Amino acid sequence: MKFFFDYERPELAAMLDPPFRATQLYKSVYQRRFDDFALMTDLPKSLRSALAQEWDVKLPVVHRRFDSTDGTRRYLVAVERWRTC
Repeated sequence: MKFFFDYERPELAAMLDPPFRATQLYKSVYQRRFDDFALMTDLPKSLRSALAQEWDVKLPVVHRRFDSTDGTRRYLVAVERWRTC
């Protein structure tokens, strides 16, 4: 299974047809914060189904949140996954 967060938008565009689907995916994940392809209704249903079979799009786990006195929040997230060979 491919991990969505391992790829940048140009790499996704090279893998998808038509390439603008990469922008749609990025907006769904990074702006709308979707972690389920079924929620991405701007994509064709057949593509959503195919992507769900091949890709993992779950958002990274927040390990710790840091709150500053000025209201700023920072998050420590896990973005790298252990791989087995």
